[in-house]
Amino acid sequence: MNSDKLGLYVHIPFCKSKCVYCDFCSFPDKNNDFKAYGCALKKEADLYSPRFKGRKITSVFVGGGTPSIIGGDILSDILHHVRSVFEFADDVEITVEANPDSFDEYFAGSMKAAGVNRLSLGLQSANDRLLKNLGRPHDFEDFCKAAKIAKKYFDNVNFDLMLGIEGQTLADVRETLESVLVFSPAHLSVYGLILERGTPLYKKVKGGKVILPDSDQTADMYDFAVELLDYHGFHRYEVSNFAIDGYECRHNLNYWERGEYLGLGLAAHGYFNGVRYANVRRLENYYNKISVATRPVSSGQKITQKDACFEYVMLGLRKTAGFSVDEFKRNTGADFFDVYGKEFEKLSQQGLLCVRENCIYIPPERFYVANSILTEFVR
Repeated sequence: MNSDKLGLYVHIPFCKSKCVYCDFCSFPDKNNDFKAYGCALKKEADLYSPRFKGRKITSVFVGGGTPSIIGGDILSDILHHVRSVFEFADDVEITVEANPDSFDEYFAGSMKAAGVNRLSLGLQSANDRLLKNLGRPHDFEDFCKAAKIAKKYFDNVNFDLMLGIEGQTLADVRETLESVLVFSPAHLSVYGLILERGTPLYKKVKGGKVILPDSDQTADMYDFAVELLDYHGFHRYEVSNFAIDGYECRHNLNYWERGEYLGLGLAAHGYFNGVRYANVRRLENYYNKISVATRPVSSGQKITQKDACFEYVMLGLRKTAGFSVDEFKRNTGADFFDVYGKEFEKLSQQGLLCVRENCIYIPPERFYVANSILTEFVR
């Protein structure tokens, strides 16, 4: 495993409203819970800190939900506390997610003072009609105001965008990309909409009330985004992520390289000492466990060497650079070609996998079938 890096994920499960496509553990805000939840998070951090003496946190990611909805004071208090009980690397990357409707000058200043050096602002689309289709709680004007503030306080700013939205066209994608580039972001996450079972959108699509762009149309949107962003100096370093050189998200890279990370908060996931775990998903259960100084874990899985090999391939092939065969062996203890020689031979003959300078990677023009490539490694 990548033991020299240690990430910290903090989950904030509150939102202004639930988007129609979202299946994350989040729910409309409960104002009375914000302070209580912050106190519980700090106590959970205290439970873990003795286990990580001598380890330095290299990246922090505060996600949700909508972290900005709990306000700058509470979130600053959480961040100051985790810094006091864990040792942070001098160059630690600290990211906070925010939505335009709950992001203002006070929040930005509070985050800057708390040591945050990377901001991720959720937009999805510059088209208000498409935002309404997604159930987003803001419009493009809200985003523009938030983006101006974000750039005033942070050099490293990411915008989240989405492809495959109901009614979306290539012209909409062009409009969105050109509109956000005006604000000079350092990073863009451009995700395809995933239809998750149980969400309101899933029910509408299955009931024939909503028709989404098909896979070919979405692939065309991706191809267009890749070409336009490349022209503007962004390189695609992962299936859905684009960055100006030097601004790749270190926290996410740690995930994709099977690095260790600690997850704090409701439904948070973590991975260390060869075990992947998940926290409880009910807020009442979370509070109850914290109140008796018990880690709020609901499940854990010891990762076998077979699991590790598959994870390394599944995660590593998300990156445009792929993964090093030597790093595969150092991380898993196994030889890639001994484990997956037949699969590699089949996929390479089909032009779906390549090897260069001892690195295995998917050719960029084949990224649109990445999921089908990865299924070849399932046993």
